[in-house]
Amino acid sequence: FEDIIINYDEKIDGLCESYEIDKEIINQQSTLKIKKRDYENLKLGISFAIIFFFIILVDYMVFDISTKVKDLVTIAEKSADRYTLLKGIQLFTYESVIQDRSLFLEGEPERILSDNIKKLEKLQEELKTGSYGGPTFDNYPALDNILKDNGCHRMYYDPSCMFMQYQYDSSYGFTEEIATLPMNELISEYLVNVKSFIENLKEDKYIKLPFSNAENIKIMFEQMKNDNFFRLQEKLVNNLIGDIQVIDDYLISSSLLLLDSNKNTLIYVVSIGCGILIIIDIFVFNKVYQTKIKNLDAFISFVFLMPQSLVNKIDRFKK
Repeated sequence: FEDIIINYDEKIDGLCESYEIDKEIINQQSTLKIKKRDYENLKLGISFAIIFFFIILVDYMVFDISTKVKDLVTIAEKSADRYTLLKGIQLFTYESVIQDRSLFLEGEPERILSDNIKKLEKLQEELKTGSYGGPTFDNYPALDNILKDNGCHRMYYDPSCMFMQYQYDSSYGFTEEIATLPMNELISEYLVNVKSFIENLKEDKYIKLPFSNAENIKIMFEQMKNDNFFRLQEKLVNNLIGDIQVIDDYLISSSLLLLDSNKNTLIYVVSIGCGILIIIDIFVFNKVYQTKIKNLDAFISFVFLMPQSLVNKIDRFKK
């Protein structure tokens, strides 16, 4: 279309030369046309820049929100895996003593117990370094009270550890110092005790009877009920499970809060962008299109209404 307009202008210049129209007037008109065209191009450039700015802004906001939510969900999922492993370790410490042959082969409970310990140690290292492909807890300082200060949290209890003051019992190792360890240190302490239990198991320090009659079952459970390791394990696992639940609740709540808070911001930005786009369309694009249409109408009128004799007289008009 621009080529047509330029060609049209050239033909007008030729026509003016043929009829000896004042060049100064033509030059003034040409200058005005150029300025008007430059002004329109400037408006178009600014309009497109504004549109691209809002597109980039919305894309950035969506990307930023999705990345943060993904990080929260990823680390929450990874953290929750510790719950399964801890309960698995606790279960198979019992099973290693019971040795129920109706469920497991000989030595299988000990093997599963050792595997769970290795998995938990690996998981702890991944969460510490972020090698699993997600963030570390260093990105969430609000959890320092659990991970670095103390580890006796519960979902619906006072986080000051005061609710545990009557549960301490040094006779089996559940002292205030142990009970209030930060979570990661408490996991390490627990695993040390589990490994010590495995060594005692290998040295036959636990009674193992066929799990086949009521008397044997009673003896086995009485042994575990009064054993220091199993009593300590119960308390430590309760603390760890409480910590994990509080951490996961915080991470999930944070992701929901992030989505909710940024949803409104995103709606505002998109609404403003749509409003600006409508304004640009009405006051910029529409006027530009109208000008182009007028020029095209004028060109068509010029072509079809010009006397044929004039067209034939000037070679450039024949093109």
